[in-house]
Amino acid sequence: MLRLIVWVQNMLKKIRRDHVSAFAAQSAYFLILSAIPFIIFLLTLLRFLPIGLDGLLDGLSLIIPAKYYSVAATVLNSIYRSSSTTLLSFSIITVIWSAGKGIMALANGLNAVNEIEENRSYIRIRLKAAFYTVLFAILIIFTLIFLVFGNRIFMWLVERFPFFEDFSTMLGLIRTLFALSFYICLFAVFYKFLPASRMRILRQLPGAVFTASGWMISSYIFSLYVDYARAPSYMYGSLAYLMLFFLYLYMIMYIFFLGAELNYSLTPKKPDNYHLKY
Repeated sequence: MLRLIVWVQNMLKKIRRDHVSAFAAQSAYFLILSAIPFIIFLLTLLRFLPIGLDGLLDGLSLIIPAKYYSVAATVLNSIYRSSSTTLLSFSIITVIWSAGKGIMALANGLNAVNEIEENRSYIRIRLKAAFYTVLFAILIIFTLIFLVFGNRIFMWLVERFPFFEDFSTMLGLIRTLFALSFYICLFAVFYKFLPASRMRILRQLPGAVFTASGWMISSYIFSLYVDYARAPSYMYGSLAYLMLFFLYLYMIMYIFFLGAELNYSLTPKKPDNYHLKY
C-alpha cells in the first residue's frame, strides 16, 4: 500500500513537472484551429463513398446531439453540392498545415512526458503529421461506415426477425466494445510513433486503455450534461455549449497525456535500450 502511495505521489510530481496542463491546452487550441479544414476534408472524402447522402445523414444522427443535427445536415448538403475536385484540393492543402500543427503539439507533449529531445527535422515532422492526419481521417470513415451499416443491418434483421429486438442490448454492447477497441489501437499507435523515439507497442497498452476508457466516459458525461443541464445556458446564453465544448476538448487532451504519463511510470527505466533509435 505504501509503495502504491509513493508511486502515485511521484507520478503527480512528474505531471506537474512536465506541464501536462499546458500541453493539453496547446493541443486543444491547435485541434480547434484544425477542426474546420479537417471536417471539410473528411466530408469531401465521404462524398466518394457508396453510402449516399441519406446514409451519411443517418450515421450523423447517431454520433452528434439532436440539437446540432440540423446545422450539421446543412453543412453536409452544401459539401455534396460543391465542386468536389476544387474543394478537395483546397481542403487537402489547408488540412495538412493546420491539422499538422495539432499533431505536432501532441508529439511535443509526448516528447516531454517521455523525456525525449526532438531530433527530427521540421520537414520530417510535417510529413509525419500529414500521414497521421490522413490515417485519422480513414479510421473515422471506417468507423462511420460501421455505425451506418451496423444500424441498418440491425433494423433489417428486426423487420424480418422481430425476436432480434430482444438482443438490442447485446448488440449495443458489441458496438461499444468495438469503439473501445478502435480507440485503444489508435492511441497505442499514437503513443508508439508520435514521439521522437519509438516505443514498444505493448508498453503503450495500459495508457491506451486508460485514455480510451477516459474518452468514452468523458464523452458520455458530456453528452448527458449537454442534454439535461440548463444552468450554463442561463448564464452564458448561446455561447454556453461552445464553452463546454472547449472545456471538453481540453479535458480529453489532458486524459491523453495522463495516459502517456501512465505508460512512462509503468515502464522499467533502462537508458540503454528503452528508447529505440530510428
